[in-house]
Amino acid sequence: MVTENTEINVEEGQYYALSELNFCGDIGHAILRVPKTKSKTWKEEEELPRLVMLSARTEESVAPIFDKVRFFVQTQCFHF
Repeated sequence: MVTENTEINVEEGQYYALSELNFCGDIGHAILRVPKTKSKTWKEEEELPRLVMLSARTEESVAPIFDKVRFFVQTQCFHF
């Protein structure tokens, strides 16, 4: 269990793995890579690609959630 912030040495091109487990039993994993070059500064009016990850036991379970995400993106109500 992590109880305080832990400093890490971030190296260019290095991979880091993160895992999460909460009291509801949800589990999440991510693998992150430090970019080899600095990215340009993002301006709010620029269009950025989005990655949406959904998880369920069946395709039928994911479909209504994906429909909601699609609606929010199309109506531009989906802000990060």
